[in-house]
Amino acid sequence: MLLKLFLTVEVHISFQPEVLFNLFSQGITNSLYTALFVLIPTIILIVIFSKNFNALKPSKFELFLEMFIGGLFGLVESIMGEKNALKYFSFLLTFFVFILVSNWFPLLPGISSIGLVGEEEHTEETSVEYTASSNSEIIENTDGGAVLSETATVEEEVEPTFGCLLKGKCYLTTSGITTGSFTHMFRAPTADLSAGIALALISVLVTNFIGFKTNKLAYLSKYINFNGPINFVVGILELISEIGKIVSFSFRLFGNIFAGEVLLVVITAISFGVATLPFLGLELFVGVIQALVFFMLTAVFINLAIEHHHS
Repeated sequence: MLLKLFLTVEVHISFQPEVLFNLFSQGITNSLYTALFVLIPTIILIVIFSKNFNALKPSKFELFLEMFIGGLFGLVESIMGEKNALKYFSFLLTFFVFILVSNWFPLLPGISSIGLVGEEEHTEETSVEYTASSNSEIIENTDGGAVLSETATVEEEVEPTFGCLLKGKCYLTTSGITTGSFTHMFRAPTADLSAGIALALISVLVTNFIGFKTNKLAYLSKYINFNGPINFVVGILELISEIGKIVSFSFRLFGNIFAGEVLLVVITAISFGVATLPFLGLELFVGVIQALVFFMLTAVFINLAIEHHHS
């Protein structure tokens, strides 16, 4: 029996998140599950750390957080001034922390390997070889004569092809190696377009709410202005630009994070993990940049909404 080993690499890329389970007839995707999985522990850790901070004898970690948050506050202060920065910084920081943790969590080693293996009908492929042989012998009959007897036998040799290994559909589970469909447990929430759209809607709606609360009805003249044909057209363009903000926010965040995950999967597959580390560092950097971009642009748009005056 000749045994041949083949090494195959399969890369599965899906824009649509995978459904883990149904809750009240509503499918819970792995991106939504990951969002809740990282959000709740993050809130708990922030509450615990904030209660144990010592202003008189701060630890090195507290000093680092103070410098980091102070730097972010300085950026917001340079955009909208100290008064407004103090007022809206907590909202902006929440955006930054959630997006950063969502970008970074799926990059942890082993996270992408955790999932659910579903049962499916499995047929093991085999190749069968038939070998025919014959045996001849002389048998003496009752009359004293000799009879030539020939018996033919067919031997069957089964050569396993290890279909599960060749197809790359073997999974190591708590019950050992098994086969079936695999559903990833975790996926970066920001690698899901629906999550990007939700964050963009929150940013744009809160920005307009702050603008309306600050400037009252005068803020509506930004979109509806009948003081002349030019002002009317400008108002329509401003309304279209708000829709453009949602598209820009969501696709920028989704495109960068999703493309980064695809890059890591492809590089890991073709290099068998040898060249993954440099690209992993790159994706950590991209995760910070995307969170910072969302943070800064939201601050700029809030400042523009606050400073809007009826003309």
